[in-house]
Amino acid sequence: MALLLCHHLLGLQLSRDLQAALGGDRVVAALADSALAGLEYGDARGEHRAYTPVWLRTRIGYFFLGRGAGHWARELRNLWTAPVDRTHLALPQKLAFLYHVVRIPSWLLRIGARLARKAGTR
Repeated sequence: MALLLCHHLLGLQLSRDLQAALGGDRVVAALADSALAGLEYGDARGEHRAYTPVWLRTRIGYFFLGRGAGHWARELRNLWTAPVDRTHLALPQKLAFLYHVVRIPSWLLRIGARLARKAGTR
């Protein structure tokens, strides 16, 4: 993936065989495309926001950086318990167990609010 990114971004010359091998690996090609999309997001003027298509591609890409059910389980746990989401729902320590109960409704409300703001700016 790094070689493909260097080829696309810096003009690194790759042999045809190596380029074909790297481009022929669907996972590597998809991860490189996702990285390029992240770099180009918003005319490359800032970080991509959570829950945008680029964010989703990046999150999905994490699942393909390792192998096995254990890796997938860790990625699912990381996605479910993302610290950034916990900041949106600050609960007292004694009520922290409720985070898992209210996480989905809270997430849906945030998405709904974002869509409403977007509709209001049109």
